[in-house]
Amino acid sequence: MNEPNSTVRGISDTARWVAYFRARETQRPDASFRDPYAERLAGEHGLHIANTLPDGNKHEWVWVARTYLFDQFLAHAIQDRADLVMNLAAGLDARPYRMNLPATLQWVEVDLPDIISSNQLNKSGLVKSLVLIARPYRLCSNVGSRAAAPSDYQHLPAFGVNQQSNHKSILGTA
Repeated sequence: MNEPNSTVRGISDTARWVAYFRARETQRPDASFRDPYAERLAGEHGLHIANTLPDGNKHEWVWVARTYLFDQFLAHAIQDRADLVMNLAAGLDARPYRMNLPATLQWVEVDLPDIISSNQLNKSGLVKSLVLIARPYRLCSNVGSRAAAPSDYQHLPAFGVNQQSNHKSILGTA
């Protein structure tokens, strides 16, 4: 997986592959969502992954459905007073840049250092309406209370699994 000519050089490359599918959906006139940043985030490597992996384009609908459903789930959680989103394994998620989010919302992106540093959006100044914190963490690192200030209600999207909890149990201060 780490050979120089390998299509997927590491886990972070899968974020570019997913961004490619968001870009394709955005191009549709009847798109389920719009992600104006997806094409830039996918880059040539995201396109290359989709077009060279066996069945690399076969399950596009899954990524579209996943993105749409996460958008809806987050919108409902925020409507129900969520004031902190901790996006674990954030990848190249463009939600804090493309969704209409309240100014009081804190959004914390946690991922491996190489993916956080390669996300051009978190350095672009695009997010002005909410608190965005992008944190690189190595696997097995303790996010702890360094990630963000405690919140009354938090929402955690992580690897397709959603969990809700109060800040004391999430930040390890219970």
